[in-house]
Amino acid sequence: MSEKRPKIWMFDFDGTIAMKGQFPAPGGPVRPVVEYIKAIQERGDQWILWTNREGDALDIALKWLDGHGLHPDTVNDNLPQMKEFFKGNPRKPFANVTVDDLNAGGLYLPPPDGGMDFGSAIRHLKLGFKAARSSWHDSYVWILPEATVKREWCRDTLLLEAMGTADEIKCDACIRRRNGDGSVTSGWLPTLDDLMAEDWMLVYGMADVTTVKPSEAPEAREPVAIAVPPKGDKSTPMSWNIALAVMHDGGRVRREGWPPDKYYCVLRRDGVKAEGCLVDQLTAEATDLSKGGELALCCVVNGIVVPNWLAPSSKADLEGWLRAD
Repeated sequence: MSEKRPKIWMFDFDGTIAMKGQFPAPGGPVRPVVEYIKAIQERGDQWILWTNREGDALDIALKWLDGHGLHPDTVNDNLPQMKEFFKGNPRKPFANVTVDDLNAGGLYLPPPDGGMDFGSAIRHLKLGFKAARSSWHDSYVWILPEATVKREWCRDTLLLEAMGTADEIKCDACIRRRNGDGSVTSGWLPTLDDLMAEDWMLVYGMADVTTVKPSEAPEAREPVAIAVPPKGDKSTPMSWNIALAVMHDGGRVRREGWPPDKYYCVLRRDGVKAEGCLVDQLTAEATDLSKGGELALCCVVNGIVVPNWLAPSSKADLEGWLRAD
């Protein structure tokens, strides 16, 4: 495993690090953000000041930051290693994380060591994702919107009991948990440990056991022979489902039109310690998917691993995949 590289952060100034004052004078410090930046500075991460301030107004902000023990590595500019990586200096500075009070959802400070806290998990649940703790086995939670549940495809024991002799029941929106044994907990509530945890993750590919009708469930479909392009066949297009099967078999996939040094692969989560690690320096232990454990979908660009990329991100991403190995 290569040595962990510093993470790059980008922080807005007015309204994020400092409260909004009588411009160009900043207001008081936003204490949680100030302490957060100090913590990532002390551990060796780098950060970019990302601000609309220029000239004297920028000088005022930099003096304010210095007075509060905050020292940006650059201002409105890429860090030297990223200029070298891009072989130029794109107008948009690269950062692993951007913190701004005008972000969608407002000001949010993610867990500095990666992962996901419950606040981020609940945002994704509202968007229709499923989420789980890393310690859970074959279990996840999701939000079931208000719906009418029919007896014929309901697997929730509590709902079946509530129906009595009726054929269906109207359910209010709630969070549900799919347990490891396949049962479902209705009206799931997080514990204090769940609320404080930073090991939440999004879950893909698991059937929703209470909202899938028999006609849509895997066991009700006719068996379909899936043709998986063999290794070396880089011209036969695949659907996303087949691409996933290729990756879980240790293969690599890419979209048509991507540069040759960019591809997706699946790695064991304990083999993806940090963004920016070199894929050719990962140990055999880390890349051996047969070992089991948590798996992570990653993107590799120019030999550098970028963990936790989400795909497909659009309907177009459901088709048009190719082998990259």
